[in-house]
Amino acid sequence: MMLKSSDHTIPDPSAEKVRLHILYFIGAWLVLNLLQAYYTEISDDEAYYWMYSRYLDWGYFDHPPMIALLIRMGYSIFHNELGVRIFPLIMGAGTLYMIYLLAGKPSNLRLFAFMVLSVVLVHLHLAGFLAIPDTPMLFFTALFFLVFREYEQEDRLKWALLVVMSIDGMLYSKYHGILVVFFTVLANTRLFRRRSFWLIFLLSVVLYLPHILWQADHDYISLRYHLIGRNDPQILKQFYDYLLNQVVVTGPLTGVILLYLSFGRRTKNSFERTLKFNLVGFFGFFLLSSLKDHVEPHWTAAAFIPMFVLAWPGLTERKGLQRWFSILALVSIPLILAGRLYLVTDYLPVSGHISHMFHGQKKWAEQVAALAHGRPVVFTNKYQQPSVYRFYTGGFAHTRTDIDYRKNQYDLWDFEDRLIGKEVVYFLTRNYPGEDTLKTVHGDYRFVIMNHYCSFNRIRIRILNGNLDFGPGMEVPIRLELTNTGTTDAEFDGCLYPPELFWINYWGKADYEDNVYRVNNFELPELKADSSRIVEVSIHTPDSAWTSEITFGIGDKYLLPGTNCRYRKMTIRTGHDH
Repeated sequence: MMLKSSDHTIPDPSAEKVRLHILYFIGAWLVLNLLQAYYTEISDDEAYYWMYSRYLDWGYFDHPPMIALLIRMGYSIFHNELGVRIFPLIMGAGTLYMIYLLAGKPSNLRLFAFMVLSVVLVHLHLAGFLAIPDTPMLFFTALFFLVFREYEQEDRLKWALLVVMSIDGMLYSKYHGILVVFFTVLANTRLFRRRSFWLIFLLSVVLYLPHILWQADHDYISLRYHLIGRNDPQILKQFYDYLLNQVVVTGPLTGVILLYLSFGRRTKNSFERTLKFNLVGFFGFFLLSSLKDHVEPHWTAAAFIPMFVLAWPGLTERKGLQRWFSILALVSIPLILAGRLYLVTDYLPVSGHISHMFHGQKKWAEQVAALAHGRPVVFTNKYQQPSVYRFYTGGFAHTRTDIDYRKNQYDLWDFEDRLIGKEVVYFLTRNYPGEDTLKTVHGDYRFVIMNHYCSFNRIRIRILNGNLDFGPGMEVPIRLELTNTGTTDAEFDGCLYPPELFWINYWGKADYEDNVYRVNNFELPELKADSSRIVEVSIHTPDSAWTSEITFGIGDKYLLPGTNCRYRKMTIRTGHDH
């Protein structure tokens, strides 16, 4: 607001005072996060993203590359946890300021602070201290809403270009950004009539093309993982977990009020309609997703920005509700801050996932390094552990993924090629001859010293049969294409236990012990680097009719097969004429 005199316009001192106070608030928030970033040990996922930053690329198995770039820049300044987190936490502070702008620059900063600080997700993902993909994604989401509000009112090139920048910022941070774009366009279909809209579309695709090409070069591995690879039969549990988790991360005490006010808000203009579409769209989309698989609580994080903006008018207008909200916030905020303090120092006599994620990480890595004594370390089905180990010790570590787990970025890097034939410390999940136990701050770890490491996850197997439709109890031929995607030849001599080909019959139960079968009368052929070979094997089908999925993998007498092959549907039906 500006006050006019007869000669000139002078600033409104009250508005200037509010502006300074919000800057003080954001500055204090930034200092708090900087201190916590410095004194809190690296978490499992952050270490994994730090590994991303060591090998910059246009894409990664789980996420686009924005978080890797931010960590790379910060770690080049500070070689510690603060360096990993500094740029994401600065962006988080910027997100808070943009929420303030989207809410109309509220003058009641005390209530505004209560609103944002009483929400758990603000402290961790939206504007917290952790180096995770959500933080830059939410920064660009807030920027998108800010510039889209201007573009909606004024069709000018500068606003269109800023919309492009914010869209690609979201998409290079996290794939959830496409939902923001989709729900925004759904709320504003009249945009199709603007020529600048098609310019935005074209430029956004062009700028995102490097990541699209990376996906194409890697067989769209991220899309297949996020859209196809996630399935869980516990539908009701996932559904109720989703609802409960959203209440917890939105509050825990004030969340119901914010959800009530934002969902109940009658939109007053087209921009509020855009926010409402995103709010309802995000929560609805992931509600439906919970019927397919587990939904992480923070996946709805982008909906929290429209939630704050839509809830704010009702919070300021309803004085009675405002009083109760303030009381609940005054209870919530100390509890949340106590939780944040627990991430810095392990002052509670409890042990669990959170404790292991943030406490004792450096000590654990040093204990493993003392055992390794310079040898490479290989874990099983744990992409976080080699990442933490490498962050704190600098030692070489890898993870072998078998059929009891999912693929990850370590399956794309060439680490396996570097380890073949070397002496390694191998941490086990199954019984193995000659195994020993390492006692650590995170519990006991079973391990064995392998004098000649053998692993062949770099060999890709493709089932060539058109249909896998057979009768029960039959010997049936399966044609396979084996491709060595590694940079070294695949030779099977020298392994302590000879590698073998297995087929796995998966029919909805994750008990692989009784569904892994050795392919008899078959020897794995040697494969030169970057070469393929077509072979034919024989499997014995189950004795009863059912529909399942099968895959093939390379393992040995004691190690489960690796993730060498995609699953294919197999149907066993009685009366089948083979």
